[in-house]
Amino acid sequence: MDRAALRQTLLAILENTTGQSVADLDESADLREGFGLDSVDFVHLVIQVQSELNVELTAADLEAVTTVGQLLDVIQAKPTGGARSAA
Repeated sequence: MDRAALRQTLLAILENTTGQSVADLDESADLREGFGLDSVDFVHLVIQVQSELNVELTAADLEAVTTVGQLLDVIQAKPTGGARSAA
């Protein structure tokens, strides 16, 4: 999956997690401060990403992740089984 498609998927997941509409997904945006995610919300976001993109993310993978772009980099570096379709 290319980065643009990943961004769109992450945008939808962020909207679902925060309950807020996200007009533009700035890769430099801080996930916690920019989207108001606390640690529980961040875990929920990661679970959603893993489920939607069929990718395994470890605590070590996410240790230094603070921005949207860093999360996209980690996701893109992982082998995936492809995005799951919502049926």
